[in-house]
Amino acid sequence: MITRNSFWAAIFLFLSLIGAYLAHQIDRDFGRIDVSTISFITEENQPMVAKLYRPLSATKETPKPGLLALHGYQSDKEATSTFGALELAKRGFVVLAIDHFGHGYSTKLPAANKNMSGANNGYQYLKSLAFVDKERLGIFGHSTGALNAIRVAKLNPDHKAINGQSSNGGDVELHNYLLTQGLYEEIGGYREKSFPVKGLVRNETRLKAFGLNPTDELKWDHTYGNTTDGSLRRAALVEGTHLGVMIAEHTNKEAILWFNQTLQNGVKDNDWIEPDKQTYWYKELADPIPNSV
Repeated sequence: MITRNSFWAAIFLFLSLIGAYLAHQIDRDFGRIDVSTISFITEENQPMVAKLYRPLSATKETPKPGLLALHGYQSDKEATSTFGALELAKRGFVVLAIDHFGHGYSTKLPAANKNMSGANNGYQYLKSLAFVDKERLGIFGHSTGALNAIRVAKLNPDHKAINGQSSNGGDVELHNYLLTQGLYEEIGGYREKSFPVKGLVRNETRLKAFGLNPTDELKWDHTYGNTTDGSLRRAALVEGTHLGVMIAEHTNKEAILWFNQTLQNGVKDNDWIEPDKQTYWYKELADPIPNSV
């Protein structure tokens, strides 16, 4: 019995090591991305913990666009790898994924709307990095993270683009706003308390946020405006629930194409990978192996 138990323990240990190794490599795109966990002091004089994805092509001499990634309520920085952090870093974006206050390892202060749970601290830190192009900054988030992304963007007019996932319609003040909407969104506040979701095409609040007339009809998966004056708008409809949007390949693809258009001027340089070639799910499948032992 002891021998049999030892055998299975060895098998589980082996699988754990293989899973951990694969997840580690995929998270770094097999050496193309430098990934580190960092901590910095915020304006509240408290530490904030974050995960920094730096493509090796991002240097002081060749700075790359910077993106702040914001997770939702009762989540942490690791969740952002499912809705854009990893896939965007693979394509030449520096991505800073923070633990909001009251989440993950940023536990010295509670979550609070008053200070956006510290989200603006992440944006200011991102701008301070020498390998980030300060003229090409964006923000994306899911759920509460999306609402904080909107708040940070309104506070910082130097942002160039934003993606709110499982979010509301945004605001006309935002520069180049992509809304990623779940077809089966179950939380009223993220669908203007209107039902069904497809009916939002005639919702007055949404139309106003997109700069459309009250008599217009919002088109799903249609791009309005232009990048130059920040009026670019798009409402992408993803077949999923509130949380389903967070893990959808469609969500990642929309974010990739949006930030390529708005922050990389549509240029497909040496960092470019076609948006359908996604690997984040492999990391997610490998991760539970060490956690299950």
